[in-house]
Amino acid sequence: MNHFVGQSQAVQVFCNIHESMTAVVINVDTPYFGVSDHAGHVSIADVPDGRYTMHVFYERSTAEALKSLERVVTISGALRSIENVRVPENPDVTLAHKNKHGQDYVPPPSSGYGP
Repeated sequence: MNHFVGQSQAVQVFCNIHESMTAVVINVDTPYFGVSDHAGHVSIADVPDGRYTMHVFYERSTAEALKSLERVVTISGALRSIENVRVPENPDVTLAHKNKHGQDYVPPPSSGYGP
């Protein structure tokens, strides 16, 4: 069986200066992947007919929730779309982290401007 989105590995990247600046880099072993637009729609072009395993990633979901969204998808000449997938957001998922020295970030100094 081919993989629709492939076995992915997500790596979190953090800024050592700005605690709130984060990124996620995902490595997939397939040319068939997509990134959702602002409305949540995903389009993956030129997928050949076949059976694929679709995986979903969202940084604010738990691994268990994402695993439950995996499904086998069959793509054929007439069938080129799948049903909607609702990805749950978990407000308890946090990207809190320490700086490169393993310590909490130092709050920025007051600029002396404003109230």
